[in-house]
Amino acid sequence: MLMKEFDFDLADADPDGICEAQTPAGAGNMSLNGALVSGGVATMDYARRLVIASDGNESGVTFTITSTDPDGYTVSEVITGPNATSVESTIYCGDVAQIAISGAGTGNITIGTVDEICSQTIPLDSRSESVARLNVDVTGTIDFTVQQTFDDVQVDGQSAHQNAQWLNISALATKTADTTSEATQSATAVRFIVNSHSAGAEAQMNLLQPNQH
Repeated sequence: MLMKEFDFDLADADPDGICEAQTPAGAGNMSLNGALVSGGVATMDYARRLVIASDGNESGVTFTITSTDPDGYTVSEVITGPNATSVESTIYCGDVAQIAISGAGTGNITIGTVDEICSQTIPLDSRSESVARLNVDVTGTIDFTVQQTFDDVQVDGQSAHQNAQWLNISALATKTADTTSEATQSATAVRFIVNSHSAGAEAQMNLLQPNQH
């Protein structure tokens, strides 16, 4: 019987932490020059959704993000540019190696992180007669969800984060305070999602599955 602890000490969102304001003259790679970048790669505290913002009309171009996902596998997404506003990625990005724009920009474009994170895939023992018990303690203002999957997450060379179907554990969905519940019998894995958080927020998830192999 093992208790597993997962701590999430969350950094503030950084809306230009990957690309500071720039207006590309044509198609090509954006300059990764924000505060989160080192050695040409932007690294997050946890895999996060990204935000692309511009004070011009970028709806005629697309941005292709190439990064790792929460499990460390390469993932990409193509996003249509915003029109004097901002758009978010649907993928959660860990290390961002490249962001390409399909044509010239029109305004000052910035790219960075928002306050939405996703943990790595956390495998469970789906053959255990005991369900996995989950306890989440929060500090500060945070909105979180714990999801589960029944798909095979042990397939070699494949990312469970990308390929599995994830379902909210209803008693642990969009919660803002300390909460205790459990995964469903035969669930193969869980993951921790932060839907939003304020500066200084923290969370700790404890997982206990008796008779786990």
